[in-house]
Amino acid sequence: MLHYYLIVLTIITGIMAGVYFAFSSFIMRSLRSLSPLEGAKAMIRINEVVLKSAFMPLFFGSTLGHTLLALWMSLAPPAMPSALLITANMAYLIGMFVCTAIFNVPLNNRLLSYKDDEEQLKHYWRTYQSDWGKWNLVRTLACTLSALMLLIGWTYI
Repeated sequence: MLHYYLIVLTIITGIMAGVYFAFSSFIMRSLRSLSPLEGAKAMIRINEVVLKSAFMPLFFGSTLGHTLLALWMSLAPPAMPSALLITANMAYLIGMFVCTAIFNVPLNNRLLSYKDDEEQLKHYWRTYQSDWGKWNLVRTLACTLSALMLLIGWTYI
């Protein structure tokens, strides 16, 4: 049973890494090619759409999946090297979930707060891109590390 759970969690974690990688590798670059006002407005729209998309169940479901795995490990340590699973969980829960909650979401909210003030929106866009991009890279690397550690871990079962 644990084997299948880890396979599913690995796949979902890998999908999350892919989503964040897409933003780092070409979505933000595409938005930078627009005027500051167009780029900022496009990002605001992306942020609005993502909240109503299939991404949200994946975001919270994967976080729940890692949390449940951490709880299970604390109650009944698995036979496989637990350091791999601990690394996977810490990377994911801190590097993805906590990072999103304390950095990316507030940046998104601040961007949205300037929606009706085009001058402020244009001015903030440059700062937003830099700061948001740095934290998105953290999320990308955290999810990738987590998926890799899970993959290595479930091969021991």
